[in-house]
Amino acid sequence: MTDSDLQRLAAIVASSDDAIISKDLDGIITSWNRAAERMFGFAADEAVGQSIRMIIPSDRQSEEELVLSRIRAGHSIDHFETVRQRKDGSLLPISLTVSPIRDSSGQVIGASKIAREISDRKRAEALSEVTRRRAMFLAQLTAALTRIRDLPQTLKTIANFAVPHIADWCGVDLVREDGTIVPLAMAHVDPQKVSLAETIRQRYDSPESPYSPLTVITTGVPVHIPVITDEMIAAAAQGDAERIRLVRELGLVSYICVPMITHDRTFGALTLGTAESGHRYDEDDLRFAEDVATRAALAIENAQAYEELGTANRLKDEFLATLSHELRTPLNAILGWVSMLRRAPIAKDRLSNILEVIERNAKAQADLISEVLDVSRIITGRLRLNPESVLVPELVQCAIDTIKPAADAKALTVVVHAADAVRPIHGDRERLQQVLWNLLSNAVKFTPAGGRIDIQI
Repeated sequence: MTDSDLQRLAAIVASSDDAIISKDLDGIITSWNRAAERMFGFAADEAVGQSIRMIIPSDRQSEEELVLSRIRAGHSIDHFETVRQRKDGSLLPISLTVSPIRDSSGQVIGASKIAREISDRKRAEALSEVTRRRAMFLAQLTAALTRIRDLPQTLKTIANFAVPHIADWCGVDLVREDGTIVPLAMAHVDPQKVSLAETIRQRYDSPESPYSPLTVITTGVPVHIPVITDEMIAAAAQGDAERIRLVRELGLVSYICVPMITHDRTFGALTLGTAESGHRYDEDDLRFAEDVATRAALAIENAQAYEELGTANRLKDEFLATLSHELRTPLNAILGWVSMLRRAPIAKDRLSNILEVIERNAKAQADLISEVLDVSRIITGRLRLNPESVLVPELVQCAIDTIKPAADAKALTVVVHAADAVRPIHGDRERLQQVLWNLLSNAVKFTPAGGRIDIQI
């Protein structure tokens, strides 16, 4: 190799972005280019003459023995990914290529090492792995939540999924219809600390605290504390030694609390904390927590809608069960009196009364049917009342007239015991009439033939 070739090679080594280092077979550094100075922090005069082991972490010293044994055997090492240590003690991921150096006779006399920093690639790979794990977490959480229709179980599922995947401790708070905020689910990697976390929340959570889920729910603004310090704990506790002791015992390292919002409605708050893992939440973690909270809000919304649907169905069933009974009472009276008119001649003085009873029951049934058509009452389960002054003896007599055909068919005697001076009452005439109909209808139904029904006013 000519002097010109050597000069050209030296220039390439000096200007390379990769660290190019040579060493002898004992691992003593014989050359150290500028890239090596930048990469490892040692100047050339600090490195040359020293063992290459000075940049190898203590837990990786055995790697040097393996490298030297391969070099002595005349073998190269290509793209060996490892970690090396800078002068300041920080660790650096590198890709290492090592080739034997031979003398003019072909004898191996040392090794040439090319080290390339791969921090960016490692960060990209780590970010890709985090993204993959988060996507898998969201997919599993969403799949689990879509199978659940029970609200309490939905909240527990959210908390149990969060721990330990994205938190060591998780709490889920829900806003009730009356505006009250209730902690409904909590999970911790250490089950024994769940009660501790609940105690802290019950005793010390208040809207005055800037870190409280109550504040997050009220303002809709998330809270992110990357590192929880003793100073912050002491300031929040305001000198309360017991509170400081309990919070320290919980061992929180980092904290996130985000509102669960969807369709401009706040359902509650999702609280995440790290302790045992030591992880410190960053801005990416905050954005991910907000994504989880949005999915949780959708699941809570679906669970609440399912509960409301169940309530509506129950009210509908109750309404229809009541309706079938109410419609039969006036209808049975009409059919009973019509059947009586068909069976035998009726005196004129009784005919007017019978027709009045039939008309009254037909009108009552028409009113019931009108109520059925008022769909809002079915949905809400409410009845409209029209209170007025009512004479109970009149209602009782109307009820007796209604059930008389059925009572006569069983040869039942109906006796009324009324006080001398019964005062009017304030109530809904139609509803009270329905009550009396139902009472007397049941009395006729369950009294043995030939028996007696007593009504006392």
